[in-house]
Amino acid sequence: MAENNSYKLLIVAYNIGLIHIRAFTKYLKKENPSVDIHLLTDREMDSVTDQMSQFVSKIIRIRAYRGRFSNTKIAQRINKVIFRFSFAFLSFKKYDIINIHFAKPVLLKIMPWLANSSKSIVITPWGSDVLRLEGENAIKRMQLIYNYASCVTCDPSSQLGMTVIEKFKYDPKMMCPLRFGLDYVDFIEEVAPDKTVDDSKSRFDLTGRYVITCGYSTSPSHRHEAIIDAVNSIRNELPDNLTLLFPFTYGWGSEQYVQSIKDKCCSLNLDAVFVEEYLSLEDLYSLRMATDIFVHVQISDAGAACVMQYILCHKKIVHGSWMKYVDLEQYKPLFYFPVDRMEELGTVILEAYHSEGIDIPDGVITTIMGRGWNKEIKKWDELFCSMVN
Repeated sequence: MAENNSYKLLIVAYNIGLIHIRAFTKYLKKENPSVDIHLLTDREMDSVTDQMSQFVSKIIRIRAYRGRFSNTKIAQRINKVIFRFSFAFLSFKKYDIINIHFAKPVLLKIMPWLANSSKSIVITPWGSDVLRLEGENAIKRMQLIYNYASCVTCDPSSQLGMTVIEKFKYDPKMMCPLRFGLDYVDFIEEVAPDKTVDDSKSRFDLTGRYVITCGYSTSPSHRHEAIIDAVNSIRNELPDNLTLLFPFTYGWGSEQYVQSIKDKCCSLNLDAVFVEEYLSLEDLYSLRMATDIFVHVQISDAGAACVMQYILCHKKIVHGSWMKYVDLEQYKPLFYFPVDRMEELGTVILEAYHSEGIDIPDGVITTIMGRGWNKEIKKWDELFCSMVN
């Protein structure tokens, strides 16, 4: 710990990621009670932001016009003005560190104001914001944003880190390999839940059902339609009590997209359950335990915590081989049934169904259990303290 462990931190985060930021602030405040945390977000005040008030001393909202003409070009211009004004207001405040979770091209015009608010800007890429970024103009804007960063919190040797270096020409010497902790691990260590599969299925009205869980969010990148088509193509070889489970508690998918997935299941007469309410860690544990096969074939991935949760529950995982978990794949056998091409998805699901599962190596479990927030947050606090001193 640095000599002076007190600092003022501004976190810039968006609606979509605030559930994870809540855990980040909770454990940071627990590790270092002297930290003064402010949050800048576009999220409406709700149960999540209310809970964050326990750890965050000030929540600054980026407001937007959402009136009768909210879809017009005039409203879009108004929102741009409001967006920039929110950051201009910040230029009168001073922070020791500003931590951006995660950067977006739209931030470029307000980066000078953020730079005026703090000498240390830390950018924390989450994965999709970098891996799925396309277009020469968008990449160039992000490169300019990354030029403001005193540090980028990812491993330069990882797929995500190498992409940051390649796309944004960022200096790998200024990167710090920090990870988000897994509060699920802390939950398992502290609570030691012992719910059975039957108990867990009952929680989601899945008693007596064979459950295939499709991705873990509403994001179209999880390719829900492709999973549905693959299951439908082999449905005669799967049990009659099959249910598709869609954890749609968060993600980038619009209401129209979610409805389209519901309609597709209905049109094919596939039994499906959609979980859309907020889930506590205990409920998440039950959802993982209720699953028989977890299908994870999203377009890109930077180490999803959800996958590790299914591993800890010793579930069958059908996983796209293009998504690398280097620290876990060093142990054999692999913790998943690999899908090399989407055309093979149905075949691999059947392989998983007919198998007795995978004997997951002890090294995989040990590695995951070492990634709880109680352990990871110490490294974040050490970085922030070193920037102050």
